[in-house]
Amino acid sequence: MPRKNKTSIYRGVSAVKKNKSTTWCVKYSRIFGGNFDSEADAALVYDKIAYDLKGNDAILNFPNMPIAERNEKYELIINKNKLAQATRASQSLQGKVRKNKNTTTSKYIGVYFGKGPFVFPWIAGIKGINLGNYRDEEDAAIIYDFKAVELYGQNANRNFPQIPLNELKEKYKNIIDKQRELRNQNNTSKYLGVSFQNTKIAKPWRVHFVINGKQHYLGAFTNQEDAAIVYDKRVFDTLGNKRELNFPNLSTEERNRKYETIMQNVEPGFKITSKAIQGKLKKNIKKTSKYVGVCLWRSLWRATIFKNRKQYHIGIFEDEEEAARAYDKMALQFYGEKAKLNFPE
Repeated sequence: MPRKNKTSIYRGVSAVKKNKSTTWCVKYSRIFGGNFDSEADAALVYDKIAYDLKGNDAILNFPNMPIAERNEKYELIINKNKLAQATRASQSLQGKVRKNKNTTTSKYIGVYFGKGPFVFPWIAGIKGINLGNYRDEEDAAIIYDFKAVELYGQNANRNFPQIPLNELKEKYKNIIDKQRELRNQNNTSKYLGVSFQNTKIAKPWRVHFVINGKQHYLGAFTNQEDAAIVYDKRVFDTLGNKRELNFPNLSTEERNRKYETIMQNVEPGFKITSKAIQGKLKKNIKKTSKYVGVCLWRSLWRATIFKNRKQYHIGIFEDEEEAARAYDKMALQFYGEKAKLNFPE
């Protein structure tokens, strides 16, 4: 005879109410079978436990169900329940960015709009961790998604669950690189990757390109539109349409034509890739030699070269020209035909 306080029509199943939601608990004697979202699923789990313990003597909720079918459905229910529990745990752990009087909400999880004169108004955060300020609301949402997956795994509650994880990682890296380029502008240019350095120099507009977290210097120009074209050319050649451009409406042919025209006006011997890669001596180092990569050191001549922002010592020489030729040899090893040489002949 059923108990008066029984909450389910099935044997071994009872309702558990929590936070205005109901789950179904399975118990066989003192054996706990788990909590499930579906009452029928819980009943089938009870049958599986009862049959495994009692065999044909067990009293079941679905006595006419074949054993093979019961086992198959049991595996599906258990897997579905594990996924649901992981998702609920993730959602409860992630939390939200704390609200304050200087923020307003966004349509995305973990994203808020900061009130005030901010250049990057969209704030991303997760579990009390500030993930930074971003210019675009969607960029902040993608940053949140990437960090949520890092912290809580694939079952994390995301703004864009339809984006595959490998694509999400790529978008995250592109946004971080774009943010660095935007911050490099120091609000001095309306173009991506372009910044204004000094009014006293002939070519004040500098171009920087960031990829995989590393910044590359692309040159200095008299006109900021020219600098923006150079930036677009390098970005499109490297990343295609994956990064925002300054002039997205320009065709590839027109962009290349403008780039060639700009580079014709650059002084002879100027190579963007070589100059960007090889680097240059620090400004506070007094130039003591007419050769690249050579400086006076204790009445001797020292040869050094830069690669990936690191300085490499080549050697100490008594003759200045010998040091310059040693530099040229190392430059050819490092940069090949793009190397900037003291003796190009």
